[in-house]
Amino acid sequence: MFSAPAVLAGYALMGWFFGVQYSKGALWMLLVINLANMVLDYFAVYGLGMASDGVAWATVLAHYIGVSVAGLLAWKKLKGFSGHVPMKALAKWREYVALVQVNRYLFVRTILLLLVMLFFTAQGARQGDSILAANAVLLTFLMIISNALDGFAFSVEALCGEYYGRKDKQNFRKVVRLSTYWALIAAFFLMLIFWLFGNQIISLLTNVESVKEEAKLYLPWLIFFPLLGIWSFMLDGVFIGTTSVKQMQNTMIICVLGVFFPVWFMTQGLGNHGLWLSQAVLFLARGATLYWCYLRNLKQGVWFKST
Repeated sequence: MFSAPAVLAGYALMGWFFGVQYSKGALWMLLVINLANMVLDYFAVYGLGMASDGVAWATVLAHYIGVSVAGLLAWKKLKGFSGHVPMKALAKWREYVALVQVNRYLFVRTILLLLVMLFFTAQGARQGDSILAANAVLLTFLMIISNALDGFAFSVEALCGEYYGRKDKQNFRKVVRLSTYWALIAAFFLMLIFWLFGNQIISLLTNVESVKEEAKLYLPWLIFFPLLGIWSFMLDGVFIGTTSVKQMQNTMIICVLGVFFPVWFMTQGLGNHGLWLSQAVLFLARGATLYWCYLRNLKQGVWFKST
């Protein structure tokens, strides 16, 4: 609760850093937060003899330290921009309403993603402790994929947003094409890593033999997930960069309610394989629906005037 203002400010600053293509600012903020957290945790526990409450207060303080550093970096970056922000611009309430609407659509989309993950976990638990633990291990692979490919999505957000603002359709499409090309290379590299070293990664994440065996049984699904998920990650970046977040929300509703749950329902007889199949199809559906919207927006002049 006490760290909430700092956490929210950190999210805002991170978004701003990516928006102005200053990713170093976001990197420094996260580094400072984590390093400060480690040092303060050690000091609170071993120096002051505190227990979990000391760790909690250390985390709160670390967030404020990190956000303070980020604020200084943002101020330094702002000083390098020409012009100034007129105070009248801050009183345009319609702009705040538009911002709230953007956040609302993203909030609904995020809730749907959380619903899928909660449902996935619950269904794994119904199949037994070993399946639940194995799925938790394999979800770490999913986190690796997300963190690796989100970097490309962040770059697409910033660059597509810039060219969308300039109404530069040619460079907009060039950014999408080149970013997707490099993201595909990264996706194939992850697939190779998971194929060659997937079993070793599982062994690093758990030492319980029954969980290892279960995780190895479903590992092939994760080997293909980078290729399945790259399209939705990249297109998420495009739609966030153009603030076309209502389409992101609507396609997510269609994919979760019209694809994920029906596929799971029809494949319950496959057990945990059916659960992972549902997740794989969800990735494909998200990419397909967003790509359809992407082509339509370009063709109908939603983002750029038709020529």
